[in-house]
Amino acid sequence: MKFLFLISLFSVIILGNSLIWVRTYNDTYCDGIDCGIDSYCYRPEIYSKPQWCVHEQINLSGDLSQYVPYHFVTYAFFAASGILTLMTLVLIVMAGLYIFDIYHKHHHRFDMIEAARRGQLRNEIFVEGHRRFE
Repeated sequence: MKFLFLISLFSVIILGNSLIWVRTYNDTYCDGIDCGIDSYCYRPEIYSKPQWCVHEQINLSGDLSQYVPYHFVTYAFFAASGILTLMTLVLIVMAGLYIFDIYHKHHHRFDMIEAARRGQLRNEIFVEGHRRFE
């Protein structure tokens, strides 16, 4: 369970950093903001928004993820594609299952201890939290 949770978390990070950004047709006007004389407007390659002003001296070579804050790049991908909601639901469900699993194992162990004290277990001896069959 923990392994699946970590894989889904790392996939969010990898997908968020793998965006390719391209220059828009309107170089100096970026989503309602004037970028200025020395800046150009960039957007994700497969989506029209969000857009980001970048100074002309920065050599992007197609990948803006190393120049903008990480949370912006991640938000740009997931908000535009709708995956953010799905991944959030998956992470919440997995965390809930993990907590339920811990709770279930904890109470099952104490149920076995109580049953052993009452003499309700047959053909098994409860020794230090483990079952041993005779």
